[in-house]
Amino acid sequence: RGDLRLPSDFALRTPEGAPRAAARAAGGPCRIRAIDRETGVEGVSNPFFAPERAAEVLLWGDLHGHSLRSDGSASPEAYYAYGRDVACLDFAAITDHLLPGLGDGWESVRSSASAFDTAGRFIPMIGFEDRDALGGHRNAYFQGLDVRLPDVAQAPPDDAHRPGGEIGRDGETLIVPHAHGRSSWASPDLRAVRLAEVYSCWGNAERWGMERSNTHPSRHPGGTIQAGLAYGLRLGLV
Repeated sequence: RGDLRLPSDFALRTPEGAPRAAARAAGGPCRIRAIDRETGVEGVSNPFFAPERAAEVLLWGDLHGHSLRSDGSASPEAYYAYGRDVACLDFAAITDHLLPGLGDGWESVRSSASAFDTAGRFIPMIGFEDRDALGGHRNAYFQGLDVRLPDVAQAPPDDAHRPGGEIGRDGETLIVPHAHGRSSWASPDLRAVRLAEVYSCWGNAERWGMERSNTHPSRHPGGTIQAGLAYGLRLGLV
């Protein structure tokens, strides 16, 4: 689909267990449909854009995942392995809840992320989830892997340097709020954010009562993305 210059038949090699193919497209977006003629198995790729000279690259990933270190169901190693080798993502982040005793788990996440960091193929990211001054959930993402969580976790609740305060404005930490637990977007912490999570396993948080709407127990009409935009925030969407 799309204007791709590809042969009709070619073999995919599987370096490190992940099938890869190179393609150039005069336009986009495009998809690749692959069929195994021996078994009849077929699949269609995610849409992608591959111009002759790409100034920007379209990447696919998961920015909100939890491990068994908080309320997830698998180890950090299993999470990153699934993202890289099964889902074939370009990046994935573990954002376990910032709970008492997470310190040891944080070191495990950092170690696993370092082990799965694969140049040109997969970027493991680390962060955590906590709440802002109004009780709304948010994720904090760090630019690198050399971050000591206990230094952040020990900050008092009203410290301006905790996530959501000045830490989100240093160019090295990204704060992404979402609708859970939020009845308002009127927190001064949120004036610095430029992204918000619109969809998760809980459903769509764009507006109240829409199709596949957010089902989180702490949802509130004032916490939707549309409510944040009406309040005056300028938000990109995750």
